[in-house]
Amino acid sequence: MIRKIFLMVVSVLLALATQTHAQITEQQRVDQATGQITSLLNSGRPDSSKVVVGDVVDVDSMTADTGTYFGQLQDPYSTLKGSFIFIAEVPQAIGYRDEVGVFKDGQILWKSGPIIEGALGRIFATMDLTSNGTVDIIATWLAGLSGDREHMWIFSWDGNKGVPVNPYHRQGSRIVGNRGSFLIKDINGDGKYVIICQLDTAAVEYSWNGTTFETITNPPVLANNTFSRANNFSLAVSARAVAASDGFEYDYVASNMPSSAQSVNDIMIAACLDSLREYAPKGWACLAIKNSALARFVVQIGLANILAPGKSLRGFGMVSRCLPAISRFYAQAPHRVPTYEPDQLLAHLSDFADDISNNSVKGFTIGPTAPPLHFSASAWIDTLTSYKQQSLKLGWLIDDKSHKHDCDDIMRDKEWYKKSDFWKHGEWDNDETWDFDHDWDIGLEFTPKSGQGVKPQLIVHFQKPQVICNRVRSGDEPGCRISRDTQKV
Repeated sequence: MIRKIFLMVVSVLLALATQTHAQITEQQRVDQATGQITSLLNSGRPDSSKVVVGDVVDVDSMTADTGTYFGQLQDPYSTLKGSFIFIAEVPQAIGYRDEVGVFKDGQILWKSGPIIEGALGRIFATMDLTSNGTVDIIATWLAGLSGDREHMWIFSWDGNKGVPVNPYHRQGSRIVGNRGSFLIKDINGDGKYVIICQLDTAAVEYSWNGTTFETITNPPVLANNTFSRANNFSLAVSARAVAASDGFEYDYVASNMPSSAQSVNDIMIAACLDSLREYAPKGWACLAIKNSALARFVVQIGLANILAPGKSLRGFGMVSRCLPAISRFYAQAPHRVPTYEPDQLLAHLSDFADDISNNSVKGFTIGPTAPPLHFSASAWIDTLTSYKQQSLKLGWLIDDKSHKHDCDDIMRDKEWYKKSDFWKHGEWDNDETWDFDHDWDIGLEFTPKSGQGVKPQLIVHFQKPQVICNRVRSGDEPGCRISRDTQKV
């Protein structure tokens, strides 16, 4: 007995310790890393020349003030996983110079050395800006007598060391613009990013030519009423539809193909929006476009869970009482949209709807659809047949001898119900129940394979479905439901 009590106490203490550890905040992680970095940088240095650590970014949790950088904090090749990027002020004979470094697992992996002239350095972004297969660490510093200019430094990071790829001289980087004016954009939708900014009164663009960044003054710009390209990618959306206590749960995994030129930040699924509850992965928000019957998942501003080429993201989903059906999805990359005055916006709503229809990647997945108010067995059989045929055309089901009986059985039942007269009652005195004499496989769950069309790995198997229809009651609509559990095969 005493031993059991002792074990229970130990279990409780372990649970509390685990909970306390889990409750450490992201900011506390940054604070702890900052303390360790400061200690390592100042080891052996006299008090009169201490290094001061400034901006520190936790790449994994995208911590720090989201207003201090561009928002594209990405780690496309996992070479920054578990790392903190820092900026430090290093004392010189006269004044300070800054350096950039990478810290991981209690060690400083790399430092640029104090080569940067400027003030208030900040991490601006981490992304493959140059499209050369390595992540670029991008940071900016204020410059000029009044701090009205900003210099941008870019370090190509291969997991071991960083190399500056921006042109620079002793006074700073040659990528310079007015303070706060830097933006990184894929202007043409070709997957190639450019740096744009204002320099005095001129628009300036810095573009990578494979060796260095070229400077273009007053580059051509899109007209204000123009949408830039948002569909230069290939996306697959796999789905899983299972019965839940409050309806059906629809769970999705979105996969941006390696051949894509653009990342994805907006996924929309045609859905019945009644009694809908949505959820999304970290960094994404759920919206409902009711006038278009679209469930929308979009990247939140300032966070970096954008879906890059070659990456997959799970955690999208919804719960609805509406029934599973083959549904359209639409997806878009970050792109420029027109800016209208508030009093003009209503007149241009159709432009944004057209942008979704004509400037997106479209495909099919599984989503909730509203059931009919009145049940018709013949129409229900037609619907199942339609799902079967669509699934075959989409490659979700395998068309071979072992599956041929499914369509034959459906057609047989359809003919039997056409001859039956129990649909002619008008209304039922009691709940009616009809059993079907065979099983059906319906393609409600599928997973795309890399480099191939969408193929199923799992399908939902209806075990001799039983349809129960209620009689008409005061204030109620007659309706039907399918009973009996489903199983994955």
